[in-house]
Amino acid sequence: MTDRSRRGEVLSIFGLALAGTSALKAGLSAAELVPVVGAAIGVTGNAGLIYVLGNGARQFYESKQN
Repeated sequence: MTDRSRRGEVLSIFGLALAGTSALKAGLSAAELVPVVGAAIGVTGNAGLIYVLGNGARQFYESKQN
């Protein structure tokens, strides 16, 4: 990655991932204390966050191509 503008894009995606994970964990922290249900909630929340970030990045780069 030698282009500086691309570095900004990557840092933005990582920043959104970190902020989203922190917000998600803060909102679900009480529910994750229940042993079995908490694990399911944590996995589902993480999977949803990864999907949303990936889909957003895909749409961003598709719009840049057109």
